[in-house]
Amino acid sequence: MERIGLIVLLLLPLLCACVPTNGQWKASDFCHFVTRPDLTPPKWNLTVYDKSALSPGYWFVAPKQASRVTLGSGEGWPGPVIYDNAGDVVWSGTAQLDSTDVNDFRLSNVGGQLVPTLYDRNRRLGLIFDDRYRIRQILEVVKKGVGEGVNAHEFKFVENGTKVLVIMDRRQRATERDKQAIGFDGDACWVEYNKLVELDVETAGVTFQFDPRGRIGLEESSVYHAGRNITNYCRAGWDFMHANSIDKSNYDGHYFFNARHTNTVYKISKDDGSIIWRLGGKQSDFDMGNVHFSRQHDIRFRGQNATHTIVSLMDNALGEDEAPPTHDFSRGLLIALNTVNMTASLVAHYDHPDRLLAQRRGNMQILDNGHVFLGWSEHAYLSEHAADGTVLLKARLVPDRIGSYRAYKFPFVGRPLTRPEVVASTSLLENRTVVHVSWNGDTQVRCWRLYKTARDGAEAQAVLQIHRRGFETRLEWSGLTDYVRVAGVDKHGESVGWSDVVKTIDHPSLLPPPRAQQMSPDDSFSQGAWPGPPRYFDNQAILGLRG
Repeated sequence: MERIGLIVLLLLPLLCACVPTNGQWKASDFCHFVTRPDLTPPKWNLTVYDKSALSPGYWFVAPKQASRVTLGSGEGWPGPVIYDNAGDVVWSGTAQLDSTDVNDFRLSNVGGQLVPTLYDRNRRLGLIFDDRYRIRQILEVVKKGVGEGVNAHEFKFVENGTKVLVIMDRRQRATERDKQAIGFDGDACWVEYNKLVELDVETAGVTFQFDPRGRIGLEESSVYHAGRNITNYCRAGWDFMHANSIDKSNYDGHYFFNARHTNTVYKISKDDGSIIWRLGGKQSDFDMGNVHFSRQHDIRFRGQNATHTIVSLMDNALGEDEAPPTHDFSRGLLIALNTVNMTASLVAHYDHPDRLLAQRRGNMQILDNGHVFLGWSEHAYLSEHAADGTVLLKARLVPDRIGSYRAYKFPFVGRPLTRPEVVASTSLLENRTVVHVSWNGDTQVRCWRLYKTARDGAEAQAVLQIHRRGFETRLEWSGLTDYVRVAGVDKHGESVGWSDVVKTIDHPSLLPPPRAQQMSPDDSFSQGAWPGPPRYFDNQAILGLRG
């Protein structure tokens, strides 16, 4: 620990750890920590309109670039991150997961317990954690004979966490019927078909699958690119439907399957895989009334009885193709479906706070208190709304060209297995001791209590206690000691975590170090100089657990 403390102190002016230095971002766009230089999660631009009205909980996001992140890149920001309502980091899984590309990081009901889950795109594995950030289960979601790969849009647990819904892709030749329907007279029209697949969580076996080939026609697609014709699409492998979300009714057990490029939500029979109805698109079975959406994401079942079904979705209203927008801005929609008269009506809408169009991805979450939390994807833009649509909070990541596929908010208690990380130094000239402390993933500590102690931890004496300030807190004591230890204190005044005994390093001056915000984007830091705490998860661990 002495060596680590000295290295970090000497390199304080260079704490632009793991941030790309190619001019794409500024170092000040990212967080920098003395105790965890391997973690540099992106910062937020945050606007809070009514702090007292915000629902309790934490944001679950997974920062990523538009292009896929390389596994083990060493960058300190890609991967799952939990933030609080102030935009401060609570937990970063970047180091633990080797800067992997993550989708759908959230809390899920797995076996009756709410735990963090995500889909690791690089390893093509579903991961289930516990509240101590241990990976308790790894799901092999790629199934031979079902699909060539996982679509990665969806990782949704249903039936009290005993089943999980995923989308699998398979490139196949179009049927003769589909070729005739689109007027294609060539030899082969290659199509990307997205399958709805349900897996058993315990065995990872397939319990249901829906193959759209022969059931959803190519003529339903509305994807449009100027200068391309049917022959162009067929040669390239036509992404005619672009499925991106699935849910399941807990009333009748049927499935909801959302296809962005057909502007349609399909209800799929659990019994024979037939299409029960279509909502939206060219062949809607409903009179749409005041409901319209396009290039939508995140279909979610909200309730059902004998005559009505309630669903929600993200109406992007514009896609990445050249089809014109269908609304002035993106919205979250709550929709009531009369399944007797086959009419659709708009119950509520939650508008983009800045009236912008989110062209790709996004989600809508209804919180327990009736508030609505929306992820707009671009720049990881997120917002919380009261039930009546009033915007309570909006935030977006500071770095440009970094987004998050979805954004969620959940109450959560994190109890990390690791100890708090401490870096300590003293100045004989100034008669001061300065300590930095953090505890990645903890949600219980309200105050940090500093002890001066002996090498063996005996004769510990509390000398200072201050409130926690974000992910990392700086404690400054007017006194000298050779060894320190720090305790995390919860709201009840109880110690919930202790650091190791740490040797202080003498330093000529302990004046506040230069802030990362003041550093040049060209500064860099050698991550290899600080090995960091042990990772819970690496490639060898994957292989061992998978076996």
